[in-house]
Amino acid sequence: MAKILIVDDEKIIRDRLKKLLDLCGFETFTAETGTSGLGIFEREKPDVALLDIKMPGMDGIELLKQIKKRSVETEVIIITGHGGLDDAVVALKEGALSYLQKPINFDELEIDVTRAIEKQAKQRKLDLYVHMLEDLLKEKARELALRKSAEEALAIALAAVEGKNRELTDVNMRLQDAITKTKEMALRAEAANKAKSEFLANMSHEIRTPMNGVISTADLLIDSPLTPHQRKSVEIILSSGHSLLTVINDILDFSKIEEGKMSIFPTEFDLRMALENARDILVSKACEKDLKLSCLVDPNVPSLLIGDPGRLRQVLLNLAGNAVKFTSKGEVRISVSLDGQKDTHVVLRFAVTDTGDGIPPDRMNLLFKPFSQIDSSITRRYGGTGLGLAISRRIVEMMGGGIGVESEVGKGSTFWFTADFEKQPQNADFSIELPVDLSGQRILVVDCLETRRQIMGEHLRSWGCSREMTSGGKSALAMLREADESGNPFQIAIISKDTVMMDNETFGNCIKQDAKLEETELVLIVSSGLRGDASYLQSIGFSAYLNRPFEPRQLRDCLLTIMGRKSAGGNARSMPIVTRYTLAEDKKRAIRILLVDDSMINQKVALMILERFGYRADSVSNGQEAVTALESIPYDIVLMDVQMPVLDGFEATRIIRDPKSTVLRHDIPIIAMTAHAIKGDRERCIEAGMNDYISKPINARKFIEAIERLSNPDARVSEPSEPMQTVSSEYAILNLNAMLDQNGFDKSELKIIGDAFLSDAPGEFENLKEALNTNDFSKARKLAHKLKGATGSVGADSLRDLFLQIEKTIEAGDHARAAKIAERMDEELRKLEGALAAL
Repeated sequence: MAKILIVDDEKIIRDRLKKLLDLCGFETFTAETGTSGLGIFEREKPDVALLDIKMPGMDGIELLKQIKKRSVETEVIIITGHGGLDDAVVALKEGALSYLQKPINFDELEIDVTRAIEKQAKQRKLDLYVHMLEDLLKEKARELALRKSAEEALAIALAAVEGKNRELTDVNMRLQDAITKTKEMALRAEAANKAKSEFLANMSHEIRTPMNGVISTADLLIDSPLTPHQRKSVEIILSSGHSLLTVINDILDFSKIEEGKMSIFPTEFDLRMALENARDILVSKACEKDLKLSCLVDPNVPSLLIGDPGRLRQVLLNLAGNAVKFTSKGEVRISVSLDGQKDTHVVLRFAVTDTGDGIPPDRMNLLFKPFSQIDSSITRRYGGTGLGLAISRRIVEMMGGGIGVESEVGKGSTFWFTADFEKQPQNADFSIELPVDLSGQRILVVDCLETRRQIMGEHLRSWGCSREMTSGGKSALAMLREADESGNPFQIAIISKDTVMMDNETFGNCIKQDAKLEETELVLIVSSGLRGDASYLQSIGFSAYLNRPFEPRQLRDCLLTIMGRKSAGGNARSMPIVTRYTLAEDKKRAIRILLVDDSMINQKVALMILERFGYRADSVSNGQEAVTALESIPYDIVLMDVQMPVLDGFEATRIIRDPKSTVLRHDIPIIAMTAHAIKGDRERCIEAGMNDYISKPINARKFIEAIERLSNPDARVSEPSEPMQTVSSEYAILNLNAMLDQNGFDKSELKIIGDAFLSDAPGEFENLKEALNTNDFSKARKLAHKLKGATGSVGADSLRDLFLQIEKTIEAGDHARAAKIAERMDEELRKLEGALAAL
C-alpha cells in the first residue's frame, strides 16, 4: 500500500484530500505546518507528498527542498491557489513532479498521484535492473576469468546496458508527455479562471442594474403614505437591496483583484473632508447602538493630498463598519497620524480602535483570507462575504502601505493600515469663478420614474432653468439631436442610472461620438455608488455624478460648477469629474480669507496653518489696508488683529459694519485675533461687531474651528490628538509642544519662522529701547504688545513673558521697572538663537 503525506495549513483541505485518497486505498498522513510535515516524512518515508505552497513558517517550497535532500525517490506534487503559477514554476525547478490549482479537481489529483506512484515504481524497477546488471557484470566477469574470454563478457554486458537504455529512454519520453500535459492543464486552468472573473464582472453589472431600480423604487415608496406593515416591508426591501449590492461589490472587487485589474486613480482631495464623509456614513449605525464614534486627526497631517479618496474611503468604511458592527458598547475611534514624510510625499497611519470583544490569537491568521470569518456564526448573524479585509489588504498594498491588527480578548481591537500620498503643490490655485445663477440654461432630465422627473424639473424651474423631460435613453438622444438642429441645444443632460432602454455607457458613447452633441455636459444620478465610478464614468463621457439622496443645493452647486468650468474654457469633461466630495472640497477652497495683522511673523504662522488645512488667504498689515481690500474683493471671512498701527481692529470693524462705508459686504464674518487674554476681551470684541474671538499665540485647532464655524455652521472639526513629542530641557527656551503638536509644524518649518523673527527682532528691540529712553511710553507699550504676539507665535515663551511684563508695567505706570526688564531682551534673544540653531 502506497504512503501519501498531505501538508496544508487549511484543515478543511487536508481532511478532504485524506478522505478521497483513503477511499482510493492509499495510506495517508496529514500535517498542518511544514515543520510537522518534515517530521512525519522522516518517520514514515512516504512515497508521495502533497504540499501546499503558502503556509506559515516553513512554506511548501522549503519543505520540497528538505524532502529532496533526504530522498530523491519521494515524488512531490505542489498545491497552489489561483494566481500562484510563478510559485508553481519554482517548485517544478526544485524537483516537483507537477502542481494542482485550488479548488482541487479530484480526477486530476488521482491522475497525478497515480502517475507519481507509477513513476516511482518504474524508477525502482529501473534501479533493480541496474543492480541486476551490476550482478550480471560481476557474474560475467567471473565467467570471463574462468573462460578467459573478456570480449564475450563485455559484449553481453553492453547488450544488457543498451536494453536498459532503451527502457530508460521510453520512461523519459513518457515523462516529457506528462510535463506537456501539465502545461496544457495549467493554460486551461488560467483560461477558466479568466472566464470566471469575466463572468462575475458581467453578472455583477447585470444584477446591479435591476437592483438599483428596486432600491430607487423603494426610496420613493418610503416617502409615500404607507401602513405600518407596508412601511416595514419597504424597509426590508431597502435593507436587503443595499446588503445585496454590498455583496456584489465585494465579489466584483475580488474578481478584479484575481484578474489584476483593480486600479488606483489618483486625484486631488481634502483628507479631513474625506474622513468626515466616511464618518457621516457610519454615524447613524453607531447611534443606533449608542456607540461613541470619533475621528482624531493629528495636526501634523496635511489636508490637501493626491490619492484615491474613493478607495481610501472603502478601506476606512470596511474597518470602521466592522468595528461598529461587532462592538456592543463603548466607542469606535478613527485616528490618523504621520508615519513619515518627504518634500513631495507623506505616509499616513490610519487606525480604527474599538472596545469590542477582541479576537482570539488562534483566529488572527484567518482575518485577511478571502471568504473567511473568525467564527462561522458571524455570517449568519451579521451577513457579509468574508471578502472585506482581503480586498482592503490589496487596496492598501496598491497605495504603497501595509495593514495589520492588534487585539486583546475582552478589551477590543485596533485595525491599522498605512498609505503613501503625494502632497498637492503648495501654490496650486483650484478656484473657478462660478456663475451667479443658472437662469436661461437649457437642461434635459432623463428618468424612467415620473415622480422623480417632476421633482427634478421643479427644482430646475425654481433656479430659472429651461427644462424638458423624458423617460428613456433613445428618446433623450432624439431630443438632443432635434434641439441641436433647431439651433437651441441643451447645455446639460441629467440622466438617472436606472433609465430604461439604453445603458449609460452606450448613452455616453453616443454623445461623445456625435460631433453635434459633444458640447452637451452629462450628469449621472445613481441610487448607490459604484466603486471606481469616477474614472469609469469620466471615460465614457460624464462630467459629474451624484448619489441619491442628495440635497437640492448639491445638484445646483454641481450644475454651477460644470457651467463655471465650461465658461473658463473648454469642455468640462476634460477636467476631473464632479462628485459630491469634489463639490465640498471646491467649496472649502473657494472660501476667500483676509488676514489682518501688523506682525509679519504672526502672518507667516497663520498662513502656514491655513495652508495645511486646505484654505487660502491674503494678508494685509493694518485695519486701513483691510478696509481698502474689502472695498474691491468679495472676501468671505476676515481674521482681524485687534491692536495695530494706522487703524486698529476695533475701528476697522466699525467701518466695515457701517452701512455708509463702501466695503462690499457689511455683514462679513470677522474673527478677532488678540494677544490680550483677559476677562472681558471677548465681550469687547463682540460689542465692536466681531463674530468670534481667538487668543494669541494661535492654537491651530481653535483657529480652524472658528473659521469652520463661520464658513459652514454644519461642519465638524476633527478632534485634536494627544501630544506626540515632549520637550527636552535643552530647548526649554522654545515651547516645542505648542509649535510641533498643537500647530502641526515640523522642525524645519519652525526654523523658517524662527529665522524670519530673528531677522526683524534686533531692529524692533532697538525701537522699543529708544521709546523707553525717550519716555514715549505709548509707543513702547504698543511695541511690547506687538513683540509679545510675535514671540508667542514663534513659541519663544521666555521672551513672550518678558514683553508681557514690560507691557503690564508700562500700563501700571512703573516706567523705571519696565526699562529694567527691557535690559534682559538681548540675553533672551541670544538664548533663542541658540535654541533655534540646535533644531
